[in-house]
Amino acid sequence: MIGCADLIGAQTTGGNTLSDDAEIIAYILKDVSIAAVSGSAYELSPFFCISTAALMVVLDQAMDRIATSVAKLKRKT
Repeated sequence: MIGCADLIGAQTTGGNTLSDDAEIIAYILKDVSIAAVSGSAYELSPFFCISTAALMVVLDQAMDRIATSVAKLKRKT
């Protein structure tokens, strides 16, 4: 599971505010085409998970794309 509590309340470049882990993974899917499952599906909010049934190079690329997507968000200071 990947913690995303620091992203709650962040704004997308389109001005939308991300209010929970489900909105965060929807944003990541739309922005960089990485699918994830919200932690709230397992009563583990605010976290999300991605499948690790892939080659390490694919996982590295996915994590880089998630990091790129997150870097675009405007966070509360």
